[in-house]
Amino acid sequence: MAFVLIWAYLSFSQYLILWYANMPEEISWYLHRQTGGWMILALVLAGVGFFLPFLILLDRANKRRVHRLAKVAGLILLLRAADVFWLIVPSFHPHGFHVHWLDAAAFLAIGGIWLGLWLAVVKRRGASLGSAAEVRP
Repeated sequence: MAFVLIWAYLSFSQYLILWYANMPEEISWYLHRQTGGWMILALVLAGVGFFLPFLILLDRANKRRVHRLAKVAGLILLLRAADVFWLIVPSFHPHGFHVHWLDAAAFLAIGGIWLGLWLAVVKRRGASLGSAAEVRP
C-alpha cells in the first residue's frame, strides 16, 4: 500500500511542478502524453494503478488472504510495466498509441536476465548456507 501511495504522490507532484512552472521545454513532455490515445493509458494508470489497489488494500481481510494479495501485486506489477511504457514510448511515437512486439520482447528479456541473475545468487547463497550448516556441530 505504501508503494502505491508513493507512486501516486511522486507522479502527481512531478506533474504539478511542471504544470505550475509552465515552461515550454518541459511541458512538451506531457503534451506528447495527452494526445493520440496516450491520455487513455494515463487515465487507466491513475484509475486502475492507484485507485483500485488503494481501495482493495484498505480492507484488512484482503491483506490477510494471500491469493487476493498476490492478484493485487500482479496487477500492480503489470501496471508498473505499463507506466514505464507510458514514460518512454510516447517520445518515439508522439502522434499516436503504438505497440510493437519488440516492446514486449525487451521487457521479457530484461526481466529474464534479472531473474536468471537473481536465481544464480540465491543458488550460490543457498549452497554456501548449506555447507556452512553442515560444518557446524
